[in-house]
Amino acid sequence: MLINFKKHLSLILSLAFYLFLALVLTWPLLTNFSTHILGTPGDSPMYLWSQWWLKYSLTQGASPFDANLLAYPFGANLAFSALTATNGILTNLFLFFLPPIVAFNTFFIISLVLAALGAYLLLDFLVENKYAAFIGGAMFVFNAYVFSKIGHYNYASVYLIPFFLLFFIKVFSLSKKIKYVIGSGLVLALSFYNDYYYTIGLLIISALIGFWFIWKNKIERVANLKNWFLVYLLWLVLASPLLFLTIQGAWGGALPLARIEQIALYSPDIRSFFVPPPSQTFFGS
Repeated sequence: MLINFKKHLSLILSLAFYLFLALVLTWPLLTNFSTHILGTPGDSPMYLWSQWWLKYSLTQGASPFDANLLAYPFGANLAFSALTATNGILTNLFLFFLPPIVAFNTFFIISLVLAALGAYLLLDFLVENKYAAFIGGAMFVFNAYVFSKIGHYNYASVYLIPFFLLFFIKVFSLSKKIKYVIGSGLVLALSFYNDYYYTIGLLIISALIGFWFIWKNKIERVANLKNWFLVYLLWLVLASPLLFLTIQGAWGGALPLARIEQIALYSPDIRSFFVPPPSQTFFGS
């Protein structure tokens, strides 16, 4: 079936503009696409290593969450590390025909475009206004928060958030709900394998959305409760391998504990909303 370009013209133009923004706002990455990655020398290389390690471990028939090459011969439990396994699996699709750095950068640019696309589709569904959806898609991704997190790729990878919300809201809003139940549970599981923080946020917001729809629609209350339960059940089944490893690691004393001074460093206070961040460039150094 041929794509109806006229019908989807706004979506196609939006995607082209999002790609343009992704390339311009990550400049000069495009001119160093095969030699550099974004971020600082601190954590950024770890994420590149993670993508390599994921492919290596899986091709060796080993668990990517049990790094026997680290701290050899004891190994290291990576259940609490920022392995970004979902990013790794998708990046590895490019590793079959691209060098590691090029594959890594290619997927990251695509992830920015995917995040904007997801926000576009979510907003277009909610407000039925393609102009608002276009602007909202750009605002969701190309902002100070996301770009300040580049280098911590688990936080900069926000592309799963709008797709989960889109599928989850459609569970309560449209007929033929089962495909949206499956989509919600699958995306939530992919989010869990990529980053715990965003998954916890999605669980909280999905609980609020679910309560609201169930309270509002008394006629379909039982059906909505069942579908809501199925979303979480599917997530639990798909996420169970990593959930088991995290519970096992925490039980064995591998649970990472943040220091109070570290929590204070990364937490906002009233003053911080009026003081430019250290990474700003407008006022110079």
